[in-house]
Amino acid sequence: MNETDRLKVSFLDFVSGIVLFILGILVFIYGIYILKTARFGSGVEWYASPALLPMFIGIVIGILSVLLILKKKKYALEFLRSRENNNVCNDRISLKELIINYKSNTYLRLIFTLLLLIIYVFILIGRIPFLMATFIYLVSNMILFREDNFAIWKIVLISLITSAAIYFGFGILAKIPLP
Repeated sequence: MNETDRLKVSFLDFVSGIVLFILGILVFIYGIYILKTARFGSGVEWYASPALLPMFIGIVIGILSVLLILKKKKYALEFLRSRENNNVCNDRISLKELIINYKSNTYLRLIFTLLLLIIYVFILIGRIPFLMATFIYLVSNMILFREDNFAIWKIVLISLITSAAIYFGFGILAKIPLP
């Protein structure tokens, strides 16, 4: 990879960090929305409410995106300066370029993972039972990242056991209300 491509990839990582930071804020705000609108029993605090999961996910996404932004800021600014000085071609960076120029589909998997997370947090949780929503999310995510020789029935079994363990461990043993 030459210097121009390295700078362009760093710039795209920087932009991704900004988008992820905004997503983290939105997920955290959704957790606050759950906290403000849900009716809990007497004595239920915010840290034992269903709002904790989206708030935690939003904080983690926010922290990791800030780290990505700080790591790539120098190279992104260098890329922008070189574009202004016409040292780098001024072609537009498009979604088509992201799809075509990456040899592996890791970047696409990241986008699909984010879409699955958005669907899980904003659509599935709260509308269908937590156990079923988590099972659907885990199966979808594991199929997205599966190796060619890994059987689907194993993914379904692992997702079922994991979802049940989370539900049993947090919902029944720890008595934390799940969304």
